[in-house]
Amino acid sequence: MSEVLQVTQVAVGGFDHNFSYIILAADGECALVDPTGDTGLLRQKLAEAGEIKPRYILLTHSHHDHTAGIPAVKKFFPADVYAHPLAGYPGQRSLAAGEWLPLGTSGIEVMYTPGHSPDSVCYLLPSGGGIFTGDTLFIGCCGYCEPEQMFASLQKLKTLSPAHIIYSGHDYGDVAYETLGEQMRRNPCLTPADMRQFKKALRDI
Repeated sequence: MSEVLQVTQVAVGGFDHNFSYIILAADGECALVDPTGDTGLLRQKLAEAGEIKPRYILLTHSHHDHTAGIPAVKKFFPADVYAHPLAGYPGQRSLAAGEWLPLGTSGIEVMYTPGHSPDSVCYLLPSGGGIFTGDTLFIGCCGYCEPEQMFASLQKLKTLSPAHIIYSGHDYGDVAYETLGEQMRRNPCLTPADMRQFKKALRDI
């Protein structure tokens, strides 16, 4: 059975209440998601984690507020940048939908979720772990979007286990994170059953 990966949510500030994330395996293999904002705080949190082995820098999408910290972070976390092919980050390794990224005895699955941007992806941990949603899904709302693509992407997320924890790219909600099941109950962007209702929800947010 694969291990449960440890997740640290870091309120890095950034351009607009950004979150970055540290994903750590028992053997020290480590991934960073959307490093930005106060990279000194990320460095501190990594030092507190002990002996680590940098494995991945993962981008949910290429908008500058999610990538601004990469040059500074690579000085103390020398890992390759992974992103959707459309992200176009210099030197990145491109990801395919459904790709599995091994980490420790577990791993991270790539979900293609366009809508906020053409290169948007979510990163899924197994066994009811976290979903790193970037600007696809926030606590209580979703990112600004192309509605048809976003609605389809949110429908994909709704097929996942409700036990998964939503770890989004910005601290916009009344809590920092919450289960998908709870968000499906109270997030007005997840409750609509069709496009008409979804577009109305977007107008009302």
